[in-house]
Amino acid sequence: MAPSTEYIILDLICPSLGVVLATMTFAAPVRSLRDRLARGSLGQLNPTPWAVMTGNCLGWISYSFLTKDLFVLGANVPGLMISIWLNFGACKLQYRTYYEQKLRHRLGNAANGRAILSSPNAASRGNGDGNGSDHEYDVEIETVPSTVPHERKVLWVLIIWVAICSFVAHVQLTNYEREQIIGYVVNVNLCFFYAAPLTTMVEVCRTRSAVSIHVRTTVMTILNSFFWLAYGFAVHDPFIYVPNCTGFVFGVMQALLLLMFGSKRNQDDARATQLLPPEGSGDGHDDDSTGADRFDND
Repeated sequence: MAPSTEYIILDLICPSLGVVLATMTFAAPVRSLRDRLARGSLGQLNPTPWAVMTGNCLGWISYSFLTKDLFVLGANVPGLMISIWLNFGACKLQYRTYYEQKLRHRLGNAANGRAILSSPNAASRGNGDGNGSDHEYDVEIETVPSTVPHERKVLWVLIIWVAICSFVAHVQLTNYEREQIIGYVVNVNLCFFYAAPLTTMVEVCRTRSAVSIHVRTTVMTILNSFFWLAYGFAVHDPFIYVPNCTGFVFGVMQALLLLMFGSKRNQDDARATQLLPPEGSGDGHDDDSTGADRFDND
């Protein structure tokens, strides 16, 4: 007997579209991060969802191994690779920002009369005539931490998932029990992923400006959650339809905030554009872009 139209739509078309839309959702911040890497700072980007994204994709990949669901696997393998790149970029930018803040602090102290330059044995390191005309100076920069806040978030997410997967793999459990454990944990992780922009939403309501809401991510979240919600109902899997229902609601809430405060967002973008110096103006800002290029190539 030929498969029914309902089966074709809900069990094949919806999850296939879900795979494509999930990948597009995970890739939505890529262009924005590339722009921020060129500029040398995160700006308004909130990288916290990217750390949660890594755990989310790891969890769903583990769940797909247990349930033999190729649609779930195909939707999360690209997301895992994308999230790793996003997290690398966020860590680089956070470290650069922290280092530059420390450097500016030290230079500010120097301007106030606290010397940060020292030249021990200046005569011996000079040109040999004792006048120290070729002194070498050492800049004493405050040490910075070996890790930045976002890096610690990613590490904690990885530690948690390694511990959970190790427990499930090495404890005597049935396959159903393994599915239940991974399913519950990955649902919690996915809810955190969808709820990560909550702090952004609170800030939008406080400032009445939607400039910090990532439009492409919001649109893709709504579409992606809708198709996975339909697929979850089709295969009667609450571990799929419950978190995606949550994601759909959060996506709609962000879209409503964009509609309510979108005009303020456009005004903020226009004001920021006016503050940018014209290209080739020779006012010294070109040096910053050159530094960003050097950072991006590292």
